[in-house]
Amino acid sequence: MKHILTLFAVLLLTACGTTGPVNLGKLNEPIPADKARIVVERDNSLLYLAAAVDVRSNGSKIASLGRGGSVVHDVSKGKNTLSVSTPTAFGQFVVNFNAKAGETYNFQVTPRGGALVTGSAWGMAGDAINASVSEQSGYFKIEPKGTGE
Repeated sequence: MKHILTLFAVLLLTACGTTGPVNLGKLNEPIPADKARIVVERDNSLLYLAAAVDVRSNGSKIASLGRGGSVVHDVSKGKNTLSVSTPTAFGQFVVNFNAKAGETYNFQVTPRGGALVTGSAWGMAGDAINASVSEQSGYFKIEPKGTGE
């Protein structure tokens, strides 16, 4: 029993992400020419609370967020891609947007309740199949903040 509790504690610790602002001071800096700024925040939902969310901007990892965590990052103007995934699960959720130089874009990361249903009904095989056919899979989603979708 002691070994099981130790293994469980290690598993929880490996899934942890940053729970506070990663680089909030960057908000006080001017946005570089030909760049736009993104602010990505993870909500405080209890669903998947121990899972870290990897945030990627145009394929490059910019943060691993825990509950309540956030990151500020500058991106090139024009077409950009943001994605979120969980290291311990299949799938990712992808959003594309066109950035205008000098603008700030706010995004919210929230759990996808539908992933819980798929995982419960079909297990890891269902998650893997869903991830292979959709860029809107995984345990979390990312959306422009304030869309309410």
